[in-house]
Order: sequence, then C-alpha cells, then structure tokens
Amino acid sequence: MSDLFGSELEKSNLEVHVDMSRQRYAMLSEKVETIDERMDALIIELAEFRKEHALNMTKIREENAANVQGTHKLFVGAAASIIGGLLSTIVVLLVAFM
Repeated sequence: MSDLFGSELEKSNLEVHVDMSRQRYAMLSEKVETIDERMDALIIELAEFRKEHALNMTKIREENAANVQGTHKLFVGAAASIIGGLLSTIVVLLVAFM
C-alpha cells in the first residue's frame, strides 16, 4: 500500500520524484558495481584456471599426437603386410603355372 501511496505522491510532487529517482539510481549503481566486481573475480579465476591447466593440456595434445602417429604406423604396417601377402601369393601362382 505504501508503494501505491509513494507512487501517487511521486506523481504529484516533483521533489519526492527527484528523491525517489536518486534512491533508485543509487541502488541500480550499487547493483551494477556488485555485478562488475563479480565479473572481475570470475575473469581472474578463469585466467588462473587456464594457467594451472595449460601444462596438462599441452601434455594431452602431445599424447594425442603420439597416438595418432602410432595409429598411422599401424595402418601402414597392416597395409604392407597385406600387399606382401598378395605379392607372395601371385609369385607362388606364377611359379606353379610355369
């Protein structure tokens, strides 16, 4: 009910309107400052997290690269074995039919 009364009083009295607007802006400013402080803290925490885990991320990337190279070597070895088997089969067939 006091909000309704304050609103009616504010409509009819410029000084009350100015004072209430000043209070609203002060509260809004305080909230914005609080949000700004929280954002700054989050940014600092994120930067620290990234610094702490940068070495681990580098190790993971290196391990991943090593695993990819190992997989490629495995595929090349398997392909060479298959090609060698096919060639030896062809040679055996050629010798058998000559």
